[in-house]
Formats: sequence, structure tokens, C-alpha cells
Amino acid sequence: MPTDADRLVVTDEADAVSRARRFAIDRARETGWSELAADAELVVSELVTNGLLHAGPPVELVVTGTECALRIEVRDQSQVAPLLARSGVDSMTGRGLALVEVLSDRWGADRHADGKTIWAELVPGAGVERMEEPDGTVPDGWQDAPASEDEPRFTVALGDVPTDLLLASKAHVDNLVREFTLAATGAGVEGTAVPVELAELVEAVVHRFAEARQAIRRQALAAAAAGQERTELVLRLPASMADAGAAYLSALDQADAYARAARLLTLETPPQYRLFRRWYVESLMQQLRHAAAGEPAPPPVTLERRLLDELAVVAAAQRASDRAARLHAVAAALAGATTPEDVAAVAVSEGVTVLGADRGGLILVRPDGGLEIPAAVGHPVAVVERVQSGLAERLPITEAIATGEPVWVESREDRDER
Repeated sequence: MPTDADRLVVTDEADAVSRARRFAIDRARETGWSELAADAELVVSELVTNGLLHAGPPVELVVTGTECALRIEVRDQSQVAPLLARSGVDSMTGRGLALVEVLSDRWGADRHADGKTIWAELVPGAGVERMEEPDGTVPDGWQDAPASEDEPRFTVALGDVPTDLLLASKAHVDNLVREFTLAATGAGVEGTAVPVELAELVEAVVHRFAEARQAIRRQALAAAAAGQERTELVLRLPASMADAGAAYLSALDQADAYARAARLLTLETPPQYRLFRRWYVESLMQQLRHAAAGEPAPPPVTLERRLLDELAVVAAAQRASDRAARLHAVAAALAGATTPEDVAAVAVSEGVTVLGADRGGLILVRPDGGLEIPAAVGHPVAVVERVQSGLAERLPITEAIATGEPVWVESREDRDER
């Protein structure tokens, strides 16, 4: 059995992880495993950091030595299984357990009544070969907690989504979780950018919504390891996860507000991730609430349908923005106009641009019945002069002036018939 000398309780103090590293080095030397001190320092750093990040303080570190190996155990208060996640250039997390796997002869995780223990055994010259792609499975020996009998669970089917989008969206949220955990740890230090209230809010929401996030991540990693471009999301969740999802979305929206104000290292959520997040959480909430009320849930809107609906909104906003920009351009051009001819030139040039036309002109009827063209775009000078001189043959514009009705010529045949 481990003694008090083998244990260190790690709290949320700013130097907590560094003290854990020093403890690991000392214990390696005291137990006769000095040659493993550097490896033990790295493994402890990763496991303790993960415990503080995902479970919260306190975390208990135990380092013991036997004749065969140096054993490291980190015990936390979360029953959420550790996962070997994929890391990328945009991810600030996902590398720790890969490092533990490489440095250890064996490692695993055990669930117990009030949390879990992640352990690793180090021996000289050991270390397993890193798997090519994490598959989202939990370590050897892990047993998922049985579903709680106090709260019924319901099946939530969200449909299939692009695996890469799913993993990238999850990685971005993991980055936020990491940063807010660090902010909460240093909230008492002068100059901390993020209010502790928001850090605590995000931490609480992430823990409340952890079961759904973890289930989705495991399915995504398994699909990625199998080479599947799309992941079929099917979850078994309690009804309380609906309220947790609403709070989760609210907290992440607040986090984005801080990111826009450049008060975070993590960038604002990219629009495609934000849309995906809202789609799956809102779909999950809707199905759970209907199921809890004993009502059949309507068929979930597919991600593609949600994307098309969002595209329609964006397109309408783009049209309004373009219209405002065109009006601004016209106003700016008219501000410099000093003569009627200048005004006419602005009207014609902007009108041609708006309509995507090849040519256009402004034609006025003089008191004597003749025609005057103060502005034209795209018409040969000779044609303009012929129209103004009254020598032009019958043209659509002359017919429109004579009849007072618009003339539409859709083809060469239409022109020739007229």
C-alpha cells in the first residue's frame, strides 16, 4: 500500500504542476529509479495537467517503485474516460496521452466510485510504438460506469456528419476549456485577462455537458481510425442533458465575445464550427425534451439542411450589404458631381454595374422632339451621334419613346421581327 511519502495532493495553485514534477523526480531517485526521473517528470506533468484540466482540483499523485518498474498513479474526481485524441496544428490539446503511451511500458485507467485513476508503469528502455491513428477507445482495463437508474436515458439520433468537421469543432472547444481552466487557476493573479466568473461558468458547463461531448468524441475518433469520412451520431443520454446543452451554448457564446475582444489566446469560433455546434446541441435538446415528455420527436433536421438554411440567411444579408455598398458608392460619386452631365454619368455607370449590363445610356427628349444623350456607357460614339442627330434607324429606344412603353428584345429573332 502507498504511504504518505508516496502521495502528493495537487491543488489549483499556480505552481501545482511544477511541484508535481519535482515530486516525481524525487520519488524516482528515492526508489532507486534515477534513470527514469526524466520520463517520470514528463508522464506526471501530462497526467496531472489532464486531471486538473478535465476533472478539476484536487488531484492525488502517487509514485511508487518496485523491483520491476516505477509506477505513477493520478487520481481525480471524474468518471469520464480518458481518450487518445488526434492532435493538429490548431489544437492546444490532444498530445498528452500519446506521450504517456510512448514513454510507458504499460498504462491504463480504472474507474472507481468517486472518480478514476490513470496509471503508468515505466521501465528502462521501454515504451510502446505509437498507434498510427487514435481510434477513440479507452485504455485497457477501463469499465464505463453503468447508466444511472435514478434518471432514465433516451436514444438521440443526430444523423451522419463529416468526421473532419466533427473533430475540428471538438478540438476548438477543447482549446477553450484549456484556456479557461488556466485562467481560473490564475484568476487571483494581477493582470489576468478573463474574469473568474466566466471561467467558472465555462468550467461548470463543460463538466455538466461532458458526457455528451465525450460520447461524440469517441464516435468521431473511431470513425476517423476506420477511415470513415462521415460519423453516425447516436447517443444515450439523460433528459437533464438538454438543460446542460442550453447552458453550454450560452457559455461558449460568451467565450466568443471575449475572443472577439482579443481577451483570449483562443480565436473566436469559426462560423462553420459555430453552426455545427448549434445544430447538434439544439437537435439533441429537442429530442431529449420530447422524449422526456413522452412525445414523439420530429425528425431531426439534417446538417446539410441547416447549412442550406443558413446559406439563405447569409445570401439575403449579402444582398442587403451589397445594396448598401452600392448606395454608398453612388452617394460618394454624386458628391463630386457639379453639372447635370456629371449626375447623368454617375447614374448610367452605376446602373450598368448593378445590372451587370454591357452598355447603357440616359436619353432625354428635347422640347423640339429631338433626342439628347448626356451619358452613355459601352455604346460606340457613332451610334450615339446618329441617335442624337435623328438619323438613326428604328431602334428599341426610339420605339420606347414613341410608344411610352418598355421594349424587351430577348434575341436576334425578336430584333429582326420588330
